[in-house]
Amino acid sequence: MPEHLVIIVDRDFLPNRVDAVVGDYVVWENRTGEVHSATRADEPAFDTGEIKPGYRSDPIKITTGGELYYATVGLGEFTGLIKVED
Repeated sequence: MPEHLVIIVDRDFLPNRVDAVVGDYVVWENRTGEVHSATRADEPAFDTGEIKPGYRSDPIKITTGGELYYATVGLGEFTGLIKVED
């Protein structure tokens, strides 16, 4: 399955928008000096857990469209989007 890499840098996700299809995976890599996470509270919810500096999250499988997520640890809250085509 295709895997999309999102880099966490300086209060932002790069890319800030991921174009994916159902069944793809997204992985977040933390390139800051602080612990971060990527979280979606609404269904379908996900949480990467804490990602230490220099590490990657476990892959998150995409199950539905229009997933807005945010960072909850470290430099404060910032958002990104996983745009999903069915």
